[in-house]
Amino acid sequence: MSLVGSLEDLGLGDILQIVSLSRKSGLLLLRSDEGDGRIVFRDGLVRAAYVKGEPEDLRGLLAAGGFADGAAVDSALERARESGRPADELVSERTGLSAERLDSLRREHVERAVLTMFGWRVGEFSFEVRSEIEDRDAELALKAGMNAQYLLMEATRLGDETRGDAPGAADDEFILSGEVVSGEASGAEPVPEEEQDPFPEAESEPDEQARHLLVQSIVSRHEPDPPSAPRTAAAPLVVIDRELRTLEWIKQELAGLFARIHIFQHVEGGIARIRQYLTRGDLPAVLVSTRVPADTLSGGDDVEELLRRLRAQASRMPILVMHDGSDEPRSGLDAADAVVTRPSLSVLVDRRRHAELQRAADALRSALEPWTGRSAAAHQASHTPSAPQLERLRAISDRLRDPATLGDVLRLVLEFAGESFARVAMFMVRDHEAVGIAQRGLSEAGGPDDAGFRELVVPLAEPAWFRRVLESGAAQRCGPSDAGDRRLAERLGRALPGEAYVAPIESGGRVAALLYADNLPGGSPLADPTALAIALHEAGLALDRALLERALAQAEGSGDAGS
Repeated sequence: MSLVGSLEDLGLGDILQIVSLSRKSGLLLLRSDEGDGRIVFRDGLVRAAYVKGEPEDLRGLLAAGGFADGAAVDSALERARESGRPADELVSERTGLSAERLDSLRREHVERAVLTMFGWRVGEFSFEVRSEIEDRDAELALKAGMNAQYLLMEATRLGDETRGDAPGAADDEFILSGEVVSGEASGAEPVPEEEQDPFPEAESEPDEQARHLLVQSIVSRHEPDPPSAPRTAAAPLVVIDRELRTLEWIKQELAGLFARIHIFQHVEGGIARIRQYLTRGDLPAVLVSTRVPADTLSGGDDVEELLRRLRAQASRMPILVMHDGSDEPRSGLDAADAVVTRPSLSVLVDRRRHAELQRAADALRSALEPWTGRSAAAHQASHTPSAPQLERLRAISDRLRDPATLGDVLRLVLEFAGESFARVAMFMVRDHEAVGIAQRGLSEAGGPDDAGFRELVVPLAEPAWFRRVLESGAAQRCGPSDAGDRRLAERLGRALPGEAYVAPIESGGRVAALLYADNLPGGSPLADPTALAIALHEAGLALDRALLERALAQAEGSGDAGS
């Protein structure tokens, strides 16, 4: 039985934790734009690992690395097959490499392959439960196996060392998430990146840091960070366009206008970068093209869908859309804060139109000026979580990523929401109904207690609050607008809220739960839900991990029954 998923939703660090803690045996395959790889597990330990293009047998490992003559290794392996003697014993005799040295080289090979795969942020994985190691993997398989948790911490340690390097040392690194930096994007010419992102983690004691590395595998999976730099007033900018030439031109012409500029040819990479900023309390500006490429991971195939997804991530994040100046802006862009123009490809490639291109650059810089510098900093300061909120957000993120709390995901989210809203209710989405499962504070405005709320069943199509969330996939913050909203409010209490916040928790590609919040009976303005939106996203990933663990257990049970 094979289990398939997306690396964007469940990274290698999470997969290693799950397989290690559940002591599974099987083959993990990874496929991304950066390469293909496979990892062999036995009882939760990593026994072998390979990256396509690297050595996959003992001869390749020893000869390619210059450790032994290839002919001598061939002769030893042939003799081993004929005589039945251990291959390592004969290789040692004919090459002078001790058994300990061979084991060490195998271990280094496995570690290097796994650490390489840690950099693959976007792609697909599949895990097949199996008890035997294939013949093709046997020559470089470790006798004892490596602890997956050690590999996770080793990947992060390398990132920590990179953060301590001199400025500019990270220029040769890759941010392997579809972002065009210091390397190739879709086979195009390399685009230079001046510096990596300063995403420093909070300092902690050694024991706490070790725990932090294990539970933060999404945020910290092998992303090198440079030395901390003084924070600048300007906001960062994330740009998404399928045309590499356009991306290069934008980065060049907007240099110095933003704190740093990230350019992406793939939607999933751009969204991953945006999420990294949001989880650290930073609010980037976003510039997306009407020629946005289809997102194969989520199924989104147009700029309207991308705008909806971005608004769901952070409702007050500055989002701008750019279109070809020779055309009229398309309709359906109401979710954007502004629409700007960019030159057509014909202008970009025609050297005789340099003056026209310069005018386009000046116009673009002028259009983006309001979204950077002091105005962007003020916008960000007024709409990002405060320091205490950010601390609470980091705390709940830690708990949601901790395998020990997978059974308490919805309760943790409910408690977190209760810190910002007077009344909070959690509904499980089942078939065509929303079923009450837990609440906080409903009785303050005449609502049901826990037992009464668990008996509450609401048709999903009845309240407009629910319909809008399910249709758009995004959170809604608005007052009651139809009879269905009013009936729901009556079942939740004796007063009608002036405004409510309703948001989805997505898992397995669908809305698994709905969170409702209001500030009755006081009726004070609702708090900024940015931090809660991030926590809801983390909760969805936690539910995905729980589903994967359950599927692994079922797959193993099926395999045992079949054997």
